Amino acid sequence: PLEKPVTTDSEDHRFRQQLLEFIEKNYSDSELDVTRFCKAFIMSHTKFYNLVKQSFGVSPNNLLQDFRIRRAARMLEGGKVSVSEAAYSCGFSDPKYFARVFKKMMGCPPSEYPKKAVLEDNPPIS
Repeated sequence: PLEKPVTTDSEDHRFRQQLLEFIEKNYSDSELDVTRFCKAFIMSHTKFYNLVKQSFGVSPNNLLQDFRIRRAARMLEGGKVSVSEAAYSCGFSDPKYFARVFKKMMGCPPSEYPKKAVLEDNPPIS
């Protein structure tokens, strides 16, 4: 069985903060991957994966994808960017793949998300 790395709460908090800051600065780069994370944090793939899984409950790839989709959703809410612009701005190199991932995570296609966001912000009065 795999053993979880032993970290203190402050070490875990610091790692979480540093990782989120790194993602914030680099999420738009479509080349960002686990190898770049590991180089930036000077860790092996295994150690990095285990720390991310322990700290966030998901894999590094899922964490990055979740961040990118949520950032794209915020961009789309305003209705000022196209789906392709949101996809490319958030590090996706294929708008069709972006649309599939977005729909799976957000429950609707990105083209319909601005309407959905408006409806959720302004529920009908009964």
